[in-house]
Amino acid sequence: MASVRERHGGDGEREDRATALPDRIVFFDGLCGLCDRSVQLLLARDGRQRLHFAPLQGETAGDLRADYPMEFPQGVESLVFCDNTGARPRFYTRSRASFAIAREIESLRGWAWLSVVPRPLSDLAYRALAASRYALFGRLEACRVPRPQDLGRFLD
Repeated sequence: MASVRERHGGDGEREDRATALPDRIVFFDGLCGLCDRSVQLLLARDGRQRLHFAPLQGETAGDLRADYPMEFPQGVESLVFCDNTGARPRFYTRSRASFAIAREIESLRGWAWLSVVPRPLSDLAYRALAASRYALFGRLEACRVPRPQDLGRFLD
């Protein structure tokens, strides 16, 4: 797994680091059993390999937190989807991240209709699940090592 700094060759400017990133990144809690299962599902369903993945505890997330402190969450309690296809990265969190990710995967687009639910309600449901995720799905001892065929889709 390569970090933003390794791919870019140094600390660089914020725009340079963002430019070095893949177009679509799913940031997840690397120790969460639910998150791990979700990443495995996305890997299996993303036939066009549009998505890349990075743990919220990793260097890539840390770099983006430093560069975009008002946009990138500080903790690991929220899924984050980074759409880096525009002039600058756009970050989606909580339920909106889930909906944005669903729109990227053809077989999951049917779930994107839930984005019509007002954000306060969908985020309330998201927060309830996030608060109990370790109790319901377990906590991993360490981030899972990607399979060799998926290694290129993971960032540090």
